[in-house]
Formats: sequence, structure tokens, C-alpha cells
Amino acid sequence: MMNLGDRRVVGLVFAGLIVRLAVAWQPVPVLIARVLPDDAFIYFVIARNMAAGLGATFDGLAPTNGFHPLWALALTPVFALWPGGDTPLHWALTLGALCDTAAGWLAGWIVWRRRSGFSRDPARAERESGQPQSAAMITMALYLFNPRAIQESVNGLETGLAMLALAVCVAAWQWAGERPGAGRDALFGAACGLAVLARSDFGLMAAVLWLARVWAGIRGGSRTLAVTHWPAPVAALAVVAPWWAWSQWRVGTVVQSSAVAIPSLVAYRVQTSSGAEAWRGLLLPILNLGFRDTMIYAGVGLLALCVGLLVARLGRAPLYRGELWLPLLGALIIAAVHTAVRWYPRGWYFVPVAWGAALAAGPATKVPRRLAGGIAVALAVIACAQSIKMIGEPEYAWQADMRAGAEWLRANTPPEATVGAFNAGIYAYYGGRRVLSLDGLVDWGAIAARREGRLLDYFVARGGTVIIDHREYALSFEPFFGARTLTPIAELPVSDPTYGPIEVYEVER
Repeated sequence: MMNLGDRRVVGLVFAGLIVRLAVAWQPVPVLIARVLPDDAFIYFVIARNMAAGLGATFDGLAPTNGFHPLWALALTPVFALWPGGDTPLHWALTLGALCDTAAGWLAGWIVWRRRSGFSRDPARAERESGQPQSAAMITMALYLFNPRAIQESVNGLETGLAMLALAVCVAAWQWAGERPGAGRDALFGAACGLAVLARSDFGLMAAVLWLARVWAGIRGGSRTLAVTHWPAPVAALAVVAPWWAWSQWRVGTVVQSSAVAIPSLVAYRVQTSSGAEAWRGLLLPILNLGFRDTMIYAGVGLLALCVGLLVARLGRAPLYRGELWLPLLGALIIAAVHTAVRWYPRGWYFVPVAWGAALAAGPATKVPRRLAGGIAVALAVIACAQSIKMIGEPEYAWQADMRAGAEWLRANTPPEATVGAFNAGIYAYYGGRRVLSLDGLVDWGAIAARREGRLLDYFVARGGTVIIDHREYALSFEPFFGARTLTPIAELPVSDPTYGPIEVYEVER
């Protein structure tokens, strides 16, 4: 096994973890403006309600399936210990940091295992297969110090845990390929199921890896799919089925509300715009954003991969032709689906690209020693420059004012009030009031009401009194309000004008 006691391995892993923890324990106002999207607070509220015995609900009453279950379950003990305030947030981010660091280490182990030829004699493998531990350390370094991976590992969402689940899935896939058999295939399938519970789009990654196993079996002379590879999908289904059954029972569908809420809004805008307007004003910018994030998140891993392949080609060395490029392919498919099918790319959807690029780069980056130092320094400079740019441009600057909006709710509404918001997480977590997710992210009732053009009727029927949100964001849902209208009753100043001031509205009764 890869030498866990090697000081270089320990140092890399420890340094990667320390960097993540340094971010995780920044003051919460800093985190809200830089790394914590409002969606993270959706998780925190659901986990807090689960810890309080209310079940999987955001508003305390209506059940929701608009979340990935493994992360919500992992957060529940945290909020059982600390029901509110800033402390559980830091511990939640610490958990994400630990999981993501483990995913980085496991990527190195996967590379070591592949490069050592699955040998039971590590010393011999080290001598005969081109320094597998060095390749593993390159992979670990490329992921553990990728600035975007660091940022997203502590974003309060499922990202860190999901990356660990993905790493376990890929490791199980590789292990199953070493000695094909029903038992190993079943374990691989179970790991795929856990990965899907960690993040549902990882089903695409599982499909890529399973099809690769099928193809390998066919090339090896086994053409009976039902006999050779059925345990993997059966085991995966067995792991995921309870979540689907619960979802169907509680909300009437296995589809997660978070998967359709905002993409359906994008679809509406496309349908109600001219073709040219929709393309120039909406779809082309989304495609550009998806391409940009693919390049940015792959970052130094992609550069290292390209440099390694170029140096190998110029030196007429054999190119790496292993299977470790397949997770990168799966990650690119996931990114493409979010960008060009759902039309809703978000930064954390591209973290698997960063992990996959690092995984592919390690085995391919075999350069002469006289060039290795210079290339490493160049890549480090690029990563540092990317970090400095990120520090200078807060990702969520406009959210900094939302906590003040939550404090306004505490001071100006009765404790029993029901409030509506289109970015509901921060208001619900800090506002101390029942908040309805009117964008539908965790509310199937709101999605149905929006489709029927009666969103404000739904809000009033649920006992809603006031709506709070940034003006431009709230009014973007105006086509779905129905016959009722909003009347502004308060305007809160903001430090970031991106979406206008925060306004409080009453609904015409």
C-alpha cells in the first residue's frame, strides 16, 4: 500500500487540510460573502429541523426532498449539539474539509494502485513501474492545493462529502477491475449508490465507469452481460431505492425539487423570449460561464496534464494510456449536462472536473528531473495568482446584506409570522421565523403554484404575511404572481448593489 508514513505524503495531506480549516473558521460574515451560498443555509435549516424531530422539512411543516440525503444526515448530529448560531456552521465546514482532504488522498492512492500494477510488493512496484508514489503525490498536490477545490470544499453544501463518495466509487471501480467477480462488482455498485446519495448527478459518473467495466469484460471475452456485470447496478439500486421510496411517499415524486426549480424558470424565460434574445441574453452567457468554470476548476491539474503529455510527445516517450482519464470524462459529462441541458451551471458542479483532472495528470506527468522543478514552480505561481484573484473578488458579495435582513425580521415581525423569500436560506436560519422557499428550491407547492400562475395565492394560503428579498430577484418572479400584487413596506440599504436594495413587501389580500 502507498506509504502512509512517508513524510511527504503526510505533509501534503496535512497542509491541504490546514488550508481548508483556515477558511472554514473564518468569521461567518466573511464566509457568507465569499464561500457560503444561500443554498448552504437551506441544508443547515433542514438539518436543524431534522435534529429537532420535525423531519425532512425546510419550513417546519411541508416535507421536502430538495437536498442530497447523505449530507443532510451528516449535518444532523452537528445541529443536535448546536441548534443555532455560528458554531455549527464552522463544524459543518470542518466536516466538509475533512471529507475533501480524504478525497484528495484517495485520488493519490488510486494513482499509486494503478501505476504499481496492483502489485502486492510495493518496493518492487516502485522500482519497476516509474515511481508510482511520485505520480500519486503529484495527483494529491494538484487537487489539495487547487484554489477552487479548496473554496468549494467548505461551501456548506454536499461538495466535500460528495467528492469523498466519488473517490470511494472510483477506488471500488478500480478494485473490481483488478480481479473481476460478482462480489467486487457488487461492492462497486454499492459505492455507486452511495455516490448518488451524496450527489444525484454522480449517477452519470457511475454509468461511465460501469460501461467501462462492461466494455473491458467484452474485450476480455465475456459477452454475457447478465452474468458478468449485473451485481453492480443491482447493488446500486438497492442502496438508492430507500431514498427514492421515501421521496415518492412524502412528496409524490423521486425527482428532487432542487433539480427542477431554477432550471424550469430558465426554460420559461427561453419560451417567452424571441430566439435571438434568448440566445444572446441567456443561453450564450450560460454556455460561456460553463466553459469558463470548466477551465478554471480544472486549473493547474489540466495544465499539468497538458504539459505532461506535451513533454512525453516531444521526448518520444510513450503516452499514458490507462483508464484514469475516465473519471475526468464523467466529470466533463456532468458539467456539460448542468450547462447545456439544465442551463444552470454552479461552481460546485465543476469540482469533479478538478478532481478528475488531477487524477489523470498524475500518471501522465512524467517529465525529466531538470524540468520538473521549473514546471512545479510555474504551476504553483498560477495557483497562487488564482487564489489572489479569488480573494479580491468575493463570490457572494451581495449576500452580505441578507443577514441584516434576517435581523430586521427578528425585530419587526411577530415570532409566529410566516415569511416568504426567493433566496430563503439565510433569512430562515438567522431570522427566527418560518420562511417559505418561494423559488421552489425546497418547496414542491411553490413550484406547482408558479406553473399555474398563482404563486402569491399559494403564499397567502400558507399563512404568509410579508416577503423579503433583493428587489431585482423578487421582481424576476413577477410573471408568476397571479392576480395579487406586492406592496413595498420597507427598504433596507445594502453595501452591494448587484440585485438592488433588500425590500420587504406585503401581499395584497
